[in-house]
Amino acid sequence: LSADLIGTNTISISWTASTDNVGIDYYRVYVDDILQSPTTSSNAYNVINLVPDTQYVINVDAVDTSGNVSQLSDDLIETTSDVVL
Repeated sequence: LSADLIGTNTISISWTASTDNVGIDYYRVYVDDILQSPTTSSNAYNVINLVPDTQYVINVDAVDTSGNVSQLSDDLIETTSDVVL
């Protein structure tokens, strides 16, 4: 899990695609332990509506087509940019 772009109110993240024997259906993204909506079938996500100059803990898990859930990713800890006046 890595941050590709960090803005004042957005963090763009990406991760290595998961694999399993039945296929991955979607990924769930958590910010400070709160599930984000919508889920995504992509291995990239834009976390939006964040507060400038604030630290966030981001995690991802995968859900396969049978409904099995992967282990939660390691923490990605990032801080949004400060507002430049």
